[in-house]
Amino acid sequence: MSAYKKTLMFVLCGLLFVPVFLSLTGNTCGADDYTWTGNSSDDWSDLNNWLPIGMMPSSTDKAIIPGGAPNYPRITDYRPVGELLVEENAYLLISSSTGSLQIFGTAEINGSLTLSEGSFHISTDGTCTVNGLLKLDAGIFYFGHNASMLNNATIDWSGGEIRPLSVNTFILNNSGEMNITTGGIKKLTACVLTNNGTINLSDTVEVSSSTGITGITNKNILNWIAGGFVIPPLSLPSPPFLLTNNAEINISTANPKSLSYCTFTNEFDGNVNINNAALSVSGNENSRFENKGHLMGNGTLNFIPPSPPDLAMPPFRNSGIIKPGGLDAVGKLIIKGKYEQVA
Repeated sequence: MSAYKKTLMFVLCGLLFVPVFLSLTGNTCGADDYTWTGNSSDDWSDLNNWLPIGMMPSSTDKAIIPGGAPNYPRITDYRPVGELLVEENAYLLISSSTGSLQIFGTAEINGSLTLSEGSFHISTDGTCTVNGLLKLDAGIFYFGHNASMLNNATIDWSGGEIRPLSVNTFILNNSGEMNITTGGIKKLTACVLTNNGTINLSDTVEVSSSTGITGITNKNILNWIAGGFVIPPLSLPSPPFLLTNNAEINISTANPKSLSYCTFTNEFDGNVNINNAALSVSGNENSRFENKGHLMGNGTLNFIPPSPPDLAMPPFRNSGIIKPGGLDAVGKLIIKGKYEQVA
């Protein structure tokens, strides 16, 4: 055989060999999809509950929880996945103090995710999209650097903590309904929450800005039924929590409502409606209520003297319109404390 033919055969064999090698490499190192069956139990760690059988997702893989399974997964220890998809009519539960699910990419909740203990962790640059129900009863919902959450459906928050994993601020966009209800202690740390949907506030949330900015910007509807936003004394000194209204805040019922070391600004396009209710504002001069828009209704704004008394008193500053009773009604609004009219 000539040298030319030998060289040609070697090149052809090489060309045939390379694609096979690449294909094998892709199957070994790439991400895979694992689908929950629930045929054996509700234990996430049971290998018989997954397809392919005998394996379960790891930090580079996608975990799919479909609807219609005989059992739905419950996590009681640490489990990492690359991506998470909870389909419609499917359910995922983290129910142990040792239970932890870490997402290294994206999480999409079209069914239901309940955190009753343990932790749920969205890693750096990750996203969590809620198109179903996210139920936070206890535990910690962690976000890594530059991580975010979008709610298009329902978040029921009765207990637990929402916070970043490290020193950063994370983004929470609500375009659905967020219900903050009675139950356990609720903590919100270094979170910028933008509300384009509805927030129903019925209990107190402890807020902290110690690791980044914490604030809520309301661009649609906030129904303030009870509770409020409070920076605990042990967290001081801390930048104030910022509550900014560009739409509608409805403060109603006789249940106690409070702001502590929080700055509440009703912007030019904002309406605050007080319906036979009272709001107490305490702290220092950073804990103020500043009205630039419309303040209407019947009720009381009570600005409480600070402790220790040498701190500046939280003021009510008005450059907007105050209409007791409402736009077409007569009523009474009582403002107790330091009042400043700003031109």
